[in-house]
Amino acid sequence: MRRALLWLLLGALCGSPALGEDWVLAASAFVTGEGASNPAKAAATLIPQVMLDFFSTGIDRSILPDEAADRLLYGLRTKRQALFLDLSKAVKDRDKFVLGRPTPDSRKSLKTAEQKIADIKQSIQDNLAETDKLLAGDPDIKTGTETIALWKNDYSALYTPPADKTLGAALTADKISGLITGEIHGVDDFAVVSAALHVGPDGRASPGVTEVGRLSEASAIARRLAWGLFSELVKTRPAYLEFEIGPEHVRSNIVISVDDMTFSSVPDNVAVLGGIHSVSFASEGYRTESFSMNFEESKTYVIRAQMTEAAAESITLALKTPEAGSFYINATEGGTTTADSGVITVEVKNLPIFGRFDRTGGKSAYFYIPQASKKTPASQQRSWVVNPKSKDVSAQIEFSRKIMYGSYAALIVSLPVLFYTMGEFEQRSYAYSLMAANNDSITPETAKKIVDEANLWYNLRNAGIGVTAVLGTNFLVQLIIYLVRANGALPEKAKVR
Repeated sequence: MRRALLWLLLGALCGSPALGEDWVLAASAFVTGEGASNPAKAAATLIPQVMLDFFSTGIDRSILPDEAADRLLYGLRTKRQALFLDLSKAVKDRDKFVLGRPTPDSRKSLKTAEQKIADIKQSIQDNLAETDKLLAGDPDIKTGTETIALWKNDYSALYTPPADKTLGAALTADKISGLITGEIHGVDDFAVVSAALHVGPDGRASPGVTEVGRLSEASAIARRLAWGLFSELVKTRPAYLEFEIGPEHVRSNIVISVDDMTFSSVPDNVAVLGGIHSVSFASEGYRTESFSMNFEESKTYVIRAQMTEAAAESITLALKTPEAGSFYINATEGGTTTADSGVITVEVKNLPIFGRFDRTGGKSAYFYIPQASKKTPASQQRSWVVNPKSKDVSAQIEFSRKIMYGSYAALIVSLPVLFYTMGEFEQRSYAYSLMAANNDSITPETAKKIVDEANLWYNLRNAGIGVTAVLGTNFLVQLIIYLVRANGALPEKAKVR
């Protein structure tokens, strides 16, 4: 009993996270039954780590009135228990004076003890009154939001509660606001996985969520479990997006993007946090459609997209300097050029375009035509000039890389020499200072030797500084040259003709 009360007192001192502070989330390795398979044991660690990674993007969670009230009630409860310990001690101290022989000092001490007992009882009564007010529904409870942060700021770090504490006391002592726990029961290559979220100072568990799936797809199980706990953890419900795509035959060859999530087929629904999100639809041979919209939480949105076939347009490609070769547009042959005429006309459906120019008997060069710009009239975007690189860029990059590494090595080698000359000069400078302080006891020959050595190492130090500065500057120059040449390996951007 004493140990439990001690941990409750520690919890009262540490307290729950204040409104507006980070809400620290941790997870423990999931429990597996005896004789669990190796895949199940691996999933027991992987699943909670993936779930933590799911919540590692700084999501804000709402503090609802009931949770704020629970935190206050917990603080009041631990304070009452501490007050009861104080009351028990005060009564024992008072009884010493009551049972002993009365003296003027004991009467005064007895009066003080009685006053202390009365004050503690009044504090308990005030605490109970505040508790009753909260239980009746205090309209003045402060609510707000907190940002979810991972324990140790590492999704791979799993928490093991100490065995000598209750879960609530352990979480409070380690300043953890929420803990994900779970169990795995496998049958062949399938498993049923349950996860629960423990929150609050007392480590109260949520109803939890259960999923079934292949152990080889543990990451997918983890993501489904995370979504199942999402509303309980964030205290808000996501918005759900459903898609109706036409024409029907496009559904099998469409790519849907929601922010940075990409789906190669039409999903049943996509859950997103409330807020502004970007949605786009792309299919080969059809115009890409995209839009942004504010999706409210706890609502389901049906997004209807009628894809329209992209009309083929003729564009003209002209070499800046005519030469014989062949153009390839999006991996399809587009036409040939001669030394007299470096212009071809091709039909395309969508920009951007990635192309290649193969010189007759020479090297290939890559280029691209960017996405259509709203600032440039459409008529001007049908004629482009291409200036394919004629030099062997890879050879230039490799040459610059070797020169850059060599200059870096020279710089590193010069540093020990520089440090040595600086140290020797400092020693000679110190010896010169001692000579100046004890001039009467030093012979002229010794003084001349000290001065000559100081001058020598002074010059060597300056030379070392100069050499290192030159080598450092040379390294920076070679690094810039290397980066510029490496950038030259990118496809050449075509320009409006």
